[in-house]
Amino acid sequence: MTYLLFLPLIIALSLYLVPAIVLSQPSFKTAKDFFVGSSQTSPIIFQNSSIAYQLQMATFGAFFLWGVTEDYRPALVNSVCFLVGLLLIYRLRHPLIRFLNDALRGDSSITVHEFLARKYGDARLVRLVSSLLTVVALIGIAIGEIFGVATVIRPLMPQDVQALYIFVFGMLLLMFVYTVSAGNSGVMRSDQAQLGTAYFGLFVAALMMLAGLYASGKPLSPQVVLCTLVFGGSALMMLIYRRFRFLDTSLLQANSKSNGNMAEHPASVRAFNHFERFLNVSCVVLAVALMAFAVLAFRQVPLASLSAAFSGAVLRPTTFPTIAIVALILLPIFYQFVDITNWQRIAAFEKTNAELSDRERKFRRSFLIYAIESPIVWILMCMFGTLCAAALLIPANAKDMSAVTSAVNDGTVYGAILLMAFLIAVFSIALSTMSAVFSATLCAIRYDILPSFHPTQSAGRVSAVQEAHVARRAIAYGVLAYLLIAAGLYGVDAAKISFGSSQYLSLLFSFYCAQLSFVPLILGPILLHPKRNVSSGWALFVLLAGTTAGILPVGWSLYTGSEIWFWSGIPLCLTVGVLLYLLGLLICRENKVV
Repeated sequence: MTYLLFLPLIIALSLYLVPAIVLSQPSFKTAKDFFVGSSQTSPIIFQNSSIAYQLQMATFGAFFLWGVTEDYRPALVNSVCFLVGLLLIYRLRHPLIRFLNDALRGDSSITVHEFLARKYGDARLVRLVSSLLTVVALIGIAIGEIFGVATVIRPLMPQDVQALYIFVFGMLLLMFVYTVSAGNSGVMRSDQAQLGTAYFGLFVAALMMLAGLYASGKPLSPQVVLCTLVFGGSALMMLIYRRFRFLDTSLLQANSKSNGNMAEHPASVRAFNHFERFLNVSCVVLAVALMAFAVLAFRQVPLASLSAAFSGAVLRPTTFPTIAIVALILLPIFYQFVDITNWQRIAAFEKTNAELSDRERKFRRSFLIYAIESPIVWILMCMFGTLCAAALLIPANAKDMSAVTSAVNDGTVYGAILLMAFLIAVFSIALSTMSAVFSATLCAIRYDILPSFHPTQSAGRVSAVQEAHVARRAIAYGVLAYLLIAAGLYGVDAAKISFGSSQYLSLLFSFYCAQLSFVPLILGPILLHPKRNVSSGWALFVLLAGTTAGILPVGWSLYTGSEIWFWSGIPLCLTVGVLLYLLGLLICRENKVV
């Protein structure tokens, strides 16, 4: 069955490369053309690329295991708090959008690091340190994606470690090509296609398992019926608020003045457009099929049994300690403010929709769909785990998602199709996240890190010829940094950490803490003292102290094996940062916000 690995890879290579090729240009005249967006960013592409980034393998792995063990409370808490975090961003968006529009007009940095630097005396050191912390966090996320894919495909090549690492480098190469060819515009267009492919794979896999359960002739358990209703209800909601349109199926255009006649476009563009149309229709059909299964399942189980199953799922005590629940609350609420990919995508939307009179209406609709659908799909990942446990007989003590690969790799046609659908979804989820984080890394390097060492290379201050040279230098540094991923994967493998386990999540959270330390410095001026702030030196102290407070507990837990410390990094990072920021407000009374 190893040959099945190559079909999703061929699909990605032959189809997802089309946006990168079509939207590529010999040279970009300004930094914002490459690192923000060079073509029109429609509201659907904005929302789909945002959702695709949130469907990370790290999220899939954790929610899948919670579904297998039927420990739903962490999944519900995390999903609801993610919605709260995005709604909070929308409520406080005006200062952020004003900053982005001002930066786009002057082709200056659009990153969270520049926002921090402007708030704290235009401090170069604040900009540099925060951008370096972001790069570290993004590399950690990319390592998590690669580790997740490696975990899933390992049962297909248990003895061939060399082939596994060749495959890892192949995915890294795809990530480089997607991003380097056409910049952030190509990444966002590829990401939305990968979202459609991920939905297609997950829906097909879920339908096949439901069909297998029905074909067995055994009565469905209330838990399986509940999963089916969640899938069907989610599919109905998506069809309603998406208006039966999962993807932007407009023709790829190198610029806004390109002719929209399909016959005048290259064959690759037409093929990609047909592929997106196929995905759109397929997702609608599969969503309707899930709704039909939900209706059939609802009729098979008494309402009292279903109500009891729902109450048991919601009220069942969790095995997670209280500090873990606190971490799962704080991270999704506050991380959205400091995630550079959010800033980059919003900037791309603002850049290409600057002259539209209904920009606010379109942004509100697309952002709210992003905020609603992301947690919905997270819950579907959890339900997918419960469905796999019932249909594939995955034990409750399964360590990671490799259990799915092992269960369906049985040589049957049913197993082959199910494995194919599952792998297509896994590859699409991983590649979309990896491309987004690499694009964000290049954005941080170009806008913030390089100008910190060479002020004359700041965006907006160089000619088009010089910009091409600086962009190539940023890409080279980015590629060099991401080659560390293979070493990081080897280290995680050597530590025998299971994908999706508490140890894995705590290690991943320590990378998130590198950016969570920005939270008090961003929200402080907005919520507390809009006309007064701490000094640049104190802001730097808050960054370093918060990051240290978040990372040290994880290191100590890995050393001692104490699980309580696994989850204390995020609460400590935010607590130390907020307390130091408030103390700084008392000490630094004369500093004004810029």
